[in-house]
Amino acid sequence: KQHFKDVDPAAIIKQINEIVTNQQSIFHLIFEQEIIPALRKNNIVLVDENDKLTEEQKSFVSEVFYSDIITSIQPVLLVKKKVRPFMKTGQPYMALKMVSRDSNKHKQLERYGIIKIPTDHNISRFIELPENNGVHFI
Repeated sequence: KQHFKDVDPAAIIKQINEIVTNQQSIFHLIFEQEIIPALRKNNIVLVDENDKLTEEQKSFVSEVFYSDIITSIQPVLLVKKKVRPFMKTGQPYMALKMVSRDSNKHKQLERYGIIKIPTDHNISRFIELPENNGVHFI
């Protein structure tokens, strides 16, 4: 039987973090320098929240959200000492910070919540938007 008396948990966590950081750097480099250019060469663009969409694309995204996604998400407001959500291991969640738009501008209320990312409702992680001038948008 192996004993772990001489193991420093902080040192192990530091090593794990260094490995993860290194792997993320390599992934980012490959993604930005190889994958994205290869997709663009084939008229495929990955869209994110900073990209401008055409009106047709905006309408398409709105339709997909309201018909397919909104029915599958269940936001949970986190209230101190009142709500303790059950979070499944391995299930992705999105954390939310919500700030009220109160007419009283002097005091804005901050609240926090979580949303389980729907992975078990036949919703694709990626959707193809209507193309524009032969360019495909994902």
